[in-house]
Amino acid sequence: MSTRAQLKSWYQILRNLGPRQREIIDLLAASRGLSAWELSDMTNHLVHAVRPRLTELRALGLIREAGERWEPRTQRHETVWIVTPVDDGGQMRMAV
Repeated sequence: MSTRAQLKSWYQILRNLGPRQREIIDLLAASRGLSAWELSDMTNHLVHAVRPRLTELRALGLIREAGERWEPRTQRHETVWIVTPVDDGGQMRMAV
């Protein structure tokens, strides 16, 4: 697949996101990583409505796991999610 086609595909996926998926990806893009609980707090959606959107966005290749953070409400480590960036050439690259 050419670079131009990859970039076009990336933007087509973004255009077809649902409103809740778009809200989550926008928050992740503006942050250095957020957990499902943090996204739940920021969007005023239950965490059980946020987690499936994270799974969908990961399956689309738009986000990835970036580590873990302690969540006092659950007394567990929660996955921190970040947007999978695209460079100027349209190639997905993994953030460090």
